[in-house]
Amino acid sequence: MTQIVRNAATQPQPVPVYLPREWALSDTVRFLTADLAPAQQVRIWRGSLVGDDDVLVVLPVSADATTVAVVLNALGSAGREVESSPTIPTGGEPLVRVFARGAAALAVMRSP
Repeated sequence: MTQIVRNAATQPQPVPVYLPREWALSDTVRFLTADLAPAQQVRIWRGSLVGDDDVLVVLPVSADATTVAVVLNALGSAGREVESSPTIPTGGEPLVRVFARGAAALAVMRSP
């Protein structure tokens, strides 16, 4: 998750990243992103988004269909789930589900 946040912060046009509250406020995420400017810090997913800008929403792999529908609805017609989300190195299983809106957000997910 923090790698996604850091990649998003270093884009020519930084992309906001939303995480579930418990992840966004975790000591690990806060420590690994402490050096980022306030505008580049992780944001808490609260079920809605303002504006039509590029954005990423990261959810647990176990996110239920209702939560996924809320995210996709908030992202609008330009939003979609990113197929190549980070995986567990040993088994190739997804670590998280990532949803994106906009070309810059998709570029974050293509960067190493």
